[in-house]
Amino acid sequence: MAPLPGPPGLRATTPPRTARPPGGAAAPPAARPAPPAPAASPRTSPPPRTPTLASRATRPPARTPAPSTGTSAAPAASPAASAPPSPPRPAAAAADALRSRAARSCRQVSAGLFRRDAARAPEVPVCAGAGGTLHWTADLDIDCDGRPGPVCNAASGPYFQETTAWNGSDGRPLSADEVPYVVVPGPSARWRPADSGVTGGTLAVLVHKARVRYAVVGDTGPADVIGEASYAAALSLGLGGAPQAAGTQDDVLYLLFPDTRVHPVEDPGAARAAGRARVARYLRETAP
Repeated sequence: MAPLPGPPGLRATTPPRTARPPGGAAAPPAARPAPPAPAASPRTSPPPRTPTLASRATRPPARTPAPSTGTSAAPAASPAASAPPSPPRPAAAAADALRSRAARSCRQVSAGLFRRDAARAPEVPVCAGAGGTLHWTADLDIDCDGRPGPVCNAASGPYFQETTAWNGSDGRPLSADEVPYVVVPGPSARWRPADSGVTGGTLAVLVHKARVRYAVVGDTGPADVIGEASYAAALSLGLGGAPQAAGTQDDVLYLLFPDTRVHPVEDPGAARAAGRARVARYLRETAP
């Protein structure tokens, strides 16, 4: 398997009243006194309108003025000025914590370095970290191999293969469309994943920016290239798109827990449950 290339009433207006003409006409000659003018009917205001349910829901209540106390009230403090700064979101805090621990804890277990892409110089070590973890930081290229699906199939690129290094519990290859899995380098003198306890179904955690997502080890790739995951894994990190354009050249932390296997390997829900529990334990047991 070889990686695919990276990179939301009418206000009832009362018609204007026509001004009434001034009261009666001019008085006739005295010989014929005019009859008393009829009293003008008093102008009455229309009855107040009862607001509809909609207007009750949308019209703000009238403000009741506060009683005067003779002193000027101090202006209320602005909520934005008085409220303490918001703490970071839990997901972002977890992502930062995982990156921090990985950066401080790296005992290189690979005999050499790996390339992010075939055309780049080797620069990525595989590290053993605190809490029994393995980790590396690389880009994320798309592995579309496995059981054909709507996106990953023979039409998705020339490197498509209908197999994965490890199968699901049903004996069939994993689906890159459905199963978030990561790809580890094929065994070589540089590093043999099995020697570090890594095999199919090993719990993997992907950290990109503020996102932490859970996956399994599901396939192998070139012996000297690292930084690859299934299309479903990329989607979970918000890195989807056409297979040839999905993924990212930005840093992604790959964190493996060789002591934890996901069952069944093809179930994303099982990976999430196992991953959340294992990461919570890892953060409790390692120094901040």
